[in-house]
Amino acid sequence: MIEFEKKANKCSESKRLWVFFDEFNTTPCISLFKEILCERTLHGKQLPDNMRFLAACNPQRWRTNNGTFQDDIGIKKELYDFQRLKDHRDESGLIYHVFPIPEAMLEYTWDYGFLDGETETTYIRAMLNKCDRLTSSPALYECTVKLVAESQEFFRTEVDNSSVSLRDVTRFCQFYGWFSNNRIKNHAGRISNYEEIQETTLLALLLTYYLRLSGSNLRTSYLNRIEKILEGDMQNVISISKFLIDLLETEQKKLIG
Repeated sequence: MIEFEKKANKCSESKRLWVFFDEFNTTPCISLFKEILCERTLHGKQLPDNMRFLAACNPQRWRTNNGTFQDDIGIKKELYDFQRLKDHRDESGLIYHVFPIPEAMLEYTWDYGFLDGETETTYIRAMLNKCDRLTSSPALYECTVKLVAESQEFFRTEVDNSSVSLRDVTRFCQFYGWFSNNRIKNHAGRISNYEEIQETTLLALLLTYYLRLSGSNLRTSYLNRIEKILEGDMQNVISISKFLIDLLETEQKKLIG
């Protein structure tokens, strides 16, 4: 904060310095954030007028035998009393631990909840649009959007509602970029440009989602969901699930070798 104060003081009066606090309710010094955000002071000292603050907090989520228990997607003002109550459940059941938010801070808190499926797909479409060569085939691009969106939905319904976010879409794009750059060098001329992009897409998908799943049942269920989307584009493949596993194993052997 001291460094931010120095930067703010160096800025002209017409410019603002924005400071973002992520997951501020996961630290025990939450009262310090309350002072900064609500009172605009640090240890009683007034902060520069051109400093602006934005913060994100997490809800309290409990793990149960059937998945997770959640009283609310976000943190609303009426949940203040609930947060203050001592819960007799073992804290080891928490997916992650959060500290009660001071009542004064709740006046500045908004509950954005989760993205609905349509909105998330819009974000996915925009993020994949930046993947190199992917948009060269509109059909393959649309198929990839469906694959990623379906993968996100699978994890929410079969694993946990908070198990995926747009960070996973970013991770997919990063894997895609890596495979795209490396496979151009290693597989040039072996297969068509379309097949190359398709395999790159599928490898990125498998690394982002498939390998995260624990247990053969979940993995089989995931491949079955993906197979339904790929059926129209891979009609010549007898078993799409086997093709995907073989593709992944072949690529692993090449990387190791």
